[in-house]
Parts: sequence; structure tokens; C-alpha cells
Amino acid sequence: KLLSGGILDILLAFLAHPDHDLSINGMWALRNLSYLSTLKIKQDVINGLTIDRIYSLLEQCTDERFLICLLSLLRNIFNEKDTQIILPMFNPVKLLTVRQTVFKYL
Repeated sequence: KLLSGGILDILLAFLAHPDHDLSINGMWALRNLSYLSTLKIKQDVINGLTIDRIYSLLEQCTDERFLICLLSLLRNIFNEKDTQIILPMFNPVKLLTVRQTVFKYL
């Protein structure tokens, strides 16, 4: 019901908001929305964020709180039961390369 009410669009808009705390809270909410969610919700989150934007956020993020929420979101999305369906949407080599780069800074 939340998704049909437009909450996903609102949370995605928060990510680009000039208020940095609101941006972090938007990512926090997306992370929580994806926790133990259905495959459909995970796919909606990925399609809303876009894979290119996910990579861009991972590569350019300088805020540790935001980055931790983003990495937690990805962890939730790649839950064991959905990995085989979700992973082909991403370029696994690029995802691992970006992940290794990110973890150098944490």
C-alpha cells in the first residue's frame, strides 16, 4: 500500500534534496523498506534508483552515514533468496570493483 501511495517517489526525491540530513533519512527509509521485502519491492527500489545512480552514489559518496545506509540497502536487496534474480540486473564485475574501492575508505 505504501508503494501505491507514492512513498517510493517521495523517498527517491529526498536523495537529491539539498538538506543533507533529509537525503540521509531518505536512504535510511529505502534501506528499511527493502529489509525482508518482496522481490517486487526490491525491483521497484532498484528501478526507481536506477543501477547507474547506485554506482554513482557508491563511487562519489563522501558521507559515511549515507554510505552505510546505501550499503545496507544493497545488502537487503541481495538477500540470499533473491540474489539469483537481482544480480543479473547489475554488472557483477563493476559492483565488486566499486565495493572494493568503497571499503578502502571505511
